[in-house]
Amino acid sequence: MRRVTSCHFLLFCSLVTWGFAANRLVSAQDPTDAKLELSQLLPEGEVELEFLDVALSERGTELANRFLHDTDRQWLRSYIAKVAQPGQALPYHPNFGLSEEEYAEYLLAAKKMTIKPIGIKWKCLIQQTNHVFSFEPIGHRSAQLSSIRVHIDSSEAEASGVQLGRGEWRSHTEEGPAIGPWRGFTWRKETGSEAELLSGGDFQIVKLDILHLIGTEYVLVNQKIAEQNTGHQPTSREFMLRYRVPGLK
Repeated sequence: MRRVTSCHFLLFCSLVTWGFAANRLVSAQDPTDAKLELSQLLPEGEVELEFLDVALSERGTELANRFLHDTDRQWLRSYIAKVAQPGQALPYHPNFGLSEEEYAEYLLAAKKMTIKPIGIKWKCLIQQTNHVFSFEPIGHRSAQLSSIRVHIDSSEAEASGVQLGRGEWRSHTEEGPAIGPWRGFTWRKETGSEAELLSGGDFQIVKLDILHLIGTEYVLVNQKIAEQNTGHQPTSREFMLRYRVPGLK
């Protein structure tokens, strides 16, 4: 498996496969699923963080890179604004940098993309001060990771300097190709709209997910900030990691 981590690829996955990436970490609440407390997902003390990334097959990576290189970005924005439907892939267009058969092949590869460890592990302290949890890496620095604050009583969170409000409990109990069944808390704050993103205007979205991977002792943390200032290319900063909580099933 090969990884592609550029912000343009992340934007490509989120727009061209409109809804595939979102379905990875968003699902309707399952009222029959047992709800965990935030404190069960954020154990105080030292943990080992294992960083993760999205992985495509070599062929999927090749097709994604060709699409990015050979498709006009401004035209693609306009096309998405006209025809995109939530939860559906974009209809094929001859202006894509792929043939119709290659585009269908890419969509199949995108559905099968997985999340894999990238071989980087850090020690980290999960700390609680005045009922607020935070992550403090040991021997490493990450402003994005250290920016996370979660209030254990109210479930209000902050990440990348943005107040995200209260977390929403969500779950996905079906097996999936990316992370499998999960349950946990998600936060999301949008400034601007998808229309402004597509038209080149100001836009910002900040997300935080703290999820139990059902059937394992792992908690997955995903934090992303994507933003665009008028007249500039969009940028995206994201990390995914997991750590083990003994006894969590």
